Amino acid sequence: MSLNDLDLTHPSAGGTLIALLDSCGRLGWLALAVMLHAALVLMLAAPWLQGVMACVLLLGLIVQYLAARLAFDAALFRTLYRPEADARVFDQAMATLFGGAAPEVPRTLASRWQGTQRLIRHFALGFALQLALWLAALVGGIWY
Repeated sequence: MSLNDLDLTHPSAGGTLIALLDSCGRLGWLALAVMLHAALVLMLAAPWLQGVMACVLLLGLIVQYLAARLAFDAALFRTLYRPEADARVFDQAMATLFGGAAPEVPRTLASRWQGTQRLIRHFALGFALQLALWLAALVGGIWY
């Protein structure tokens, strides 16, 4: 059961989304630590392990980009969920900042949620792959 358009405007829905985005931000710090460890191992490890850690490092860069995008979305949703928020003015401000044309009709919260959900899924998948590959390399390095 998904939320309808009216439910999405409720402060509880916005607070839940923002809390999830903040949690992704904290996981982004963990992903950064894994990425930095992979960079260190990349400089010191055996050649086969260097290849795996290079993949971990590359995934880490992608995850960091997604974490930054999610942090940006959290800040934007904090703005949109203020009581005095106006989606039309918000869209115009975003268009002015990024040099595009503001939409004739403001985007709905449902469409904004869909885009953010897609980013969250990509972040979760990327982080899971990064972590799994990093752990597999560590375990493989122990038994090598």
